[in-house]
Amino acid sequence: MSGNQAVAGDGHRKDKSKDHAYTAHVETDDEDRMDSGKSNRRREWHEADDVLPTANISGGSVVEGLSGKTRLIFAVTLSGLADGHVDVRYATVDGTARAGADYSPVSGTLTIPAGSTTAIIKVDVKGESVPESDETLIMTLFSPSGNLLLGSATATGTIINDDVSRMNDTGITILADAVSLSPAVATSVLLGQDAAYGRDADPFLNSNADGRAGFTFTKLDSTGAPLADQTAIYSITPWDCVQDNVTGLMWEVKTPAGAGGLRDSTYEYSWYNSDPTSNGGFAGGSNLGICADTVNCDTEKFVAAVNAVALCGYTDWRMPGKEELNSIKDYGVSTTGFSIDLNYFPNTFKAWYWSATSAYHPVLVWGVGFSYPDNTGLGKKDWIDHVRLVRDGGVR
Repeated sequence: MSGNQAVAGDGHRKDKSKDHAYTAHVETDDEDRMDSGKSNRRREWHEADDVLPTANISGGSVVEGLSGKTRLIFAVTLSGLADGHVDVRYATVDGTARAGADYSPVSGTLTIPAGSTTAIIKVDVKGESVPESDETLIMTLFSPSGNLLLGSATATGTIINDDVSRMNDTGITILADAVSLSPAVATSVLLGQDAAYGRDADPFLNSNADGRAGFTFTKLDSTGAPLADQTAIYSITPWDCVQDNVTGLMWEVKTPAGAGGLRDSTYEYSWYNSDPTSNGGFAGGSNLGICADTVNCDTEKFVAAVNAVALCGYTDWRMPGKEELNSIKDYGVSTTGFSIDLNYFPNTFKAWYWSATSAYHPVLVWGVGFSYPDNTGLGKKDWIDHVRLVRDGGVR
């Protein structure tokens, strides 16, 4: 035989280019059954089963937007035409994005009609204006109909953040001349001073309703949800985290001194980072601090312990950079002896807090002080200081 032909069971030729394949089975009788030197042969031809199409899903990406909704598309493609229509179940699964907050979850049955090999699944993404990292969600295919196989059954969709990270101001609202300090409106004599510029000088941003002098914060409970009463006092309705609505960062709130547990405000930690790509050339002091136990008393182990309990529902807490810590300093509350708003960050000590930022010498690291007028300074990594963790991303 040659070309694109195979012999069918009835002796006719059949075009091999058709969808069906044919397999030949040739059996030869034993020699004692040969007649006139010719063997008796029996040919059996079996038509192979039709090959079922395979469904594969692929993800996409969409820019989040500042408000309203955008549409994230997942494409489902069949490897070939099916014998009739096909059905497959689908459902979204959280990645770093959260259903209900970042996107509207979907589930159901996708039907691809006979004669078609593609279909799409749409997911509505919710816009917001809080700077955060790109986020992901997963679409999963399962329970295909009997005339369909599954290939790549999961795909990742990416929500691209388009919010520009912004900076907090200093909180200083007082102007000074040669005689006095005054919160008066800036005059030509006083122009050039800090209080005349920025968020804390803008009356539309400086309402003090959710933070002083241009700062804007949201108090979050243990699940990461905003408190129903944002004017709540910590001693009556405690909160676990604070969302900075300007920078987009979420901050750990310490528990009261002597409360024990993981995040007691009195605990101090040695600085330790075992990652040579980010520790400045020296890992620091392992487990030299004073904390809830004897095994988690350095910065790296504290981060791991907080992530293990999913503080405010998240497991991506980390040490803050020097400038991130400086971003929550409020120099306008100096009369309290602190340089941070205790209405949002209670249980803060007048002390230094470690940053993740190594200095010019491998044994040194930057710290930020929250006792006025402390600013930033250097400490040896085997010293012990306080820690306040941070994570990227907005309120869910």
